[in-house]
Amino acid sequence: MSFAFLLSVVVVVYNNIVNRWGPFQGPAYLPLNLMFAAAVIFVAAATLGLSRAELGLQGDLSDFGLPLALVAMFAIGAFVLAGSRSGHYIADRRVVDLHGSALAFYVLVRIPLGTAVVEEVVFRGALFAAWRNAGASTQLAAVCASVAFGLWHVAPTIIGLRLNDPRASWRKLSLAVTGAILITTVAGLGLQWLRMDSGGLAGPIALHAGINSVGALAAVSAGRRAGARRRRARW
Repeated sequence: MSFAFLLSVVVVVYNNIVNRWGPFQGPAYLPLNLMFAAAVIFVAAATLGLSRAELGLQGDLSDFGLPLALVAMFAIGAFVLAGSRSGHYIADRRVVDLHGSALAFYVLVRIPLGTAVVEEVVFRGALFAAWRNAGASTQLAAVCASVAFGLWHVAPTIIGLRLNDPRASWRKLSLAVTGAILITTVAGLGLQWLRMDSGGLAGPIALHAGINSVGALAAVSAGRRAGARRRRARW
């Protein structure tokens, strides 16, 4: 299991270091993440002799049915929340000022390719396959890959919270990070189930991209509504 463990550590360390590099939050995000995912897949396949099927690099149109239905349900809930008095809880300064082509690029390119494709290829593809190849059971391999997925989100959570709440206490940061790890680990297990049920990564990518992109749009809507309410209150 040494290779699977080492690969998991490299993946977690990569994201928690690279997120602290300024340009990564801008133009470097997409190309750097895609190159990293390609490198992980190449190294895992070359080292372990994994097939396309073992890596999940397959799929067909039937894999999109359940993910799209789940995204539609999530969208209804997200936009209802964004339009409510509690919408400010999901507002995000990282996206609230995006408009037009910048917003379209963010939700149609940056998230689907730079986040969903990269993370599904790395976690539900390479890491899951590496742990299975090392002799782990399907369940244990899913847990190991999903825990790594949770730890992948430590630095992004800290950065996001500090941007939205610069005065956040250490306790609030600790709770946010712990919550993010738990939530994304559970989400990883759900995506892993979808990958195993369908046999490929097409479904998990569609679900991951759809939820993240819809979430970003809901955050934009919530932020603008909150801003409009504050302006009206001043008058």
